[in-house]
Amino acid sequence: MDIAGKLTKPQNGALTRVQTRTKTGEQAGEQAGEQAGEQAGEQAGEQAGEQAGEQSGEQSGAQAGVQTGVQTGAQTLIS
Repeated sequence: MDIAGKLTKPQNGALTRVQTRTKTGEQAGEQAGEQAGEQAGEQAGEQAGEQAGEQSGEQSGAQAGVQTGVQTGAQTLIS
């Protein structure tokens, strides 16, 4: 249903202004929402990545240390 076709020119102009303002508000809201979402996503991703990296680094470091210690101890016993 075309509302604008049934309005007088002054009413039509007012409707156009309201529609324009609504679109501008929607665009601004979308942009703000996207930016906030991206920033939150980046921060969460960085934190999760850092934590995962630290944990895997600690685990692999501990495993390597244990293996080296066992090998060194075994070699010492053999020789």
